[in-house]
Amino acid sequence: MTVRHRGGAVFLQGVENASFSRIRFDQLEGNGVFLSNHVKGSEIVDCDFWRTGDSAVLAVGSSSLNNGSSAEYPSQNTISRNYMDTVGVNMKQTSCYFKALTYDNLIQDNICFTGPRAGLNWNDGFLGGDLVEGNVIFDMVRETGDRKCSCSLSVLLASHEAAAQMAPSTAGIGGSGSSTARSPARRSGPALTA
Repeated sequence: MTVRHRGGAVFLQGVENASFSRIRFDQLEGNGVFLSNHVKGSEIVDCDFWRTGDSAVLAVGSSSLNNGSSAEYPSQNTISRNYMDTVGVNMKQTSCYFKALTYDNLIQDNICFTGPRAGLNWNDGFLGGDLVEGNVIFDMVRETGDRKCSCSLSVLLASHEAAAQMAPSTAGIGGSGSSTARSPARRSGPALTA
């Protein structure tokens, strides 16, 4: 998946400890939330993404060639308990959650369904450390038959020395499992519409 543009209804870059909770993203033309470059310790929790034109949540960093030592990547963020219903209305290379050049993020207890491609998409392995658990993903990959509900590509973009210096514990990507799902009833909250 290629990121067409760095943008979304909410665009974060160069921030730490931002929090978005109980926001309704209703029929957006493009991306919902975009975490770009240095975004650390932020959270997107209990939000409702419905019929997004592109992806619901993206986390994308930057590097200079194969060197990831600039710390221009989203890290230690939490994407949790979100309800992502129907992504990719306008674009087909979409996901509920897409990541490229990120480190140590938590993707937990989200409900993700109805989309043209993978529900969770790992563009690369970068520094690892991501934890993915308790997500419920179904009715994805509706328009292609090339993969399953989640996708992971292992492309090492930072040297082992840089990874060891920047992230002493790089545990790798955890598996996506399903736990007992909460009721998928839509939550109420402030609406952000197109």
